Amino acid sequence: MTVAVAREVGMSERTLERVFAGETGMNWGGWRQKARLLYSLRVLGETESVTEAAMESGYASVSASVAAFRRTFGATPGAWISS
Repeated sequence: MTVAVAREVGMSERTLERVFAGETGMNWGGWRQKARLLYSLRVLGETESVTEAAMESGYASVSASVAAFRRTFGATPGAWISS
């Protein structure tokens, strides 16, 4: 993904990563994970389906999504839905 974006804007992947980190204070992977998790919150709010939120957010598996969600928000998606 980073390579495609770098090509689109006409710079090397490493330069894109440095510029991105300088502008946002985050690395590309961290930003992508937060974007996925924020999108999964939206899907969870609309559907209350952990599986749908994981798949629509681009995770390879539900368990990977749940682990990232728990690390970031301190609770599982199911617990978040229940609260």
